[in-house]
Amino acid sequence: MRYVWGSAEKIPSGDNAFTKVLSVESFYYYADQGKALDEVRRAMAPGGRLFILINLYRDNHYSLRWVTELKVPVQVHSEAEYIAMLQQHGFTAAEARRIPTAAPLLRRIQASGSKTRRSCGISNGSGAAADRDET
Repeated sequence: MRYVWGSAEKIPSGDNAFTKVLSVESFYYYADQGKALDEVRRAMAPGGRLFILINLYRDNHYSLRWVTELKVPVQVHSEAEYIAMLQQHGFTAAEARRIPTAAPLLRRIQASGSKTRRSCGISNGSGAAADRDET
């Protein structure tokens, strides 16, 4: 296993280098999400998988308070918008998933009305998952 650190818009690797790419709670900070997806697609091997775990997205109204509280620019899209974005950038098997959590704080939030922790976008978490097309 190899971990590489760098900008999502300029991944320090050759083409087709990774079979799995993981982004955790960062995709909404990317200034040019389309460019980042194109770069990830370049660096991913055919048949590779991209996983984007996020909790801050339009369909999760509990998370939207962070848009103003973070005091840094963020992009907030809906699950459907993330799926469409992935597909527009060549990730043909994009999907979103809601992933329940056993964390005590989140259990209290869920008891007050939130059903699951959700990530959306490229994959996992809710997460969206996306496969790179073989072509």
